Amino acid sequence: MFLDAWLAGLWDGDGTRYVVKRKCRKQKDYYVKISTISFLEVKKIIDAFNEVFGISPYNIRALFKSNRKRFLFEIRCDSRILFEWFSEHRLNRFATDYPLDYISGLFWAEGSICIKSKGNMAEPFISLGVKPLDFRKQRSSLHKNVEFRLESALERVKEIAPNIRYDIYVRKRGKDKGIKTYIIKGIVVELILYNNPSNYRIFKMLFIEKKISFCEYLVSYILDTTTLNKLLGSILNRKRRYAYSTFDAWICSNIFGVQYLRRYLKYLSKLKSVKRATELYSRLKIHSYRDLLEYSKRACELLEAMNNELAIRLFSSALNEIHPNTAKFFLKLLNQN
Repeated sequence: MFLDAWLAGLWDGDGTRYVVKRKCRKQKDYYVKISTISFLEVKKIIDAFNEVFGISPYNIRALFKSNRKRFLFEIRCDSRILFEWFSEHRLNRFATDYPLDYISGLFWAEGSICIKSKGNMAEPFISLGVKPLDFRKQRSSLHKNVEFRLESALERVKEIAPNIRYDIYVRKRGKDKGIKTYIIKGIVVELILYNNPSNYRIFKMLFIEKKISFCEYLVSYILDTTTLNKLLGSILNRKRRYAYSTFDAWICSNIFGVQYLRRYLKYLSKLKSVKRATELYSRLKIHSYRDLLEYSKRACELLEAMNNELAIRLFSSALNEIHPNTAKFFLKLLNQN
């Protein structure tokens, strides 16, 4: 895998760059940032910046989203070299020369996994929504050619993986009227999904392939997007108060030993935010989605052994913390399982 192209795709989906002019010092600061809600993806982005550019991010901002009951993380670098690295010419070249890596990065930022059932078989496919150039709500000028890059990458993939199939649909109504949705099917879907997986979406694929149980899928998703999201957010943004759910408190007490962890991390308050984050990953020994799965398996074993009424109460509190549409999806699966 060519990590540069993967990072370019991720940035095209969730990144931006901007200039800050400081009158007092008569200088300009050049920032590059990538945003995510995923606890796992913060670690992946830090590692990617270190590997590709040889420098660690400048800082990580944790912005609490009250309507979503969790934090949005902004991983930022202050560098003129990085600012110029994300040029349109370089992004276009990566999309053409390393199409699978670029599409994979864009998927982990903007994509979703869907399922089409054929009898007892479930065929997964990828859905990617992109705003075209003539969309009424224009994207940032930095990302105005994402549509062109994605289509160029898909055409190049056809040359190396002829079995790829994709369709393009344009939304006809609603607030997203005009957005193009790319539906990608075929064996290439698996190649894209397992090409440097970076966030909670990988757990859905593992569940579809029956590599993990429904309980492991649900717990892993919740850990990545809410429980560990809040724990990292509280370490990065100590001034913000927030409420743990009953499920969060149970996980922190029985799985992570969070009381000890908080005492252990007290001294981090004077360190830079990136150092605080890396210390947390090191303390929890979470380096990839596989490590998070180990915690999920341990939690599921405890949940399955406890009283059903208590387990239902814990799951209910957890589902109340995630997006309503996602909660409905999990409730439907919960009834089936």
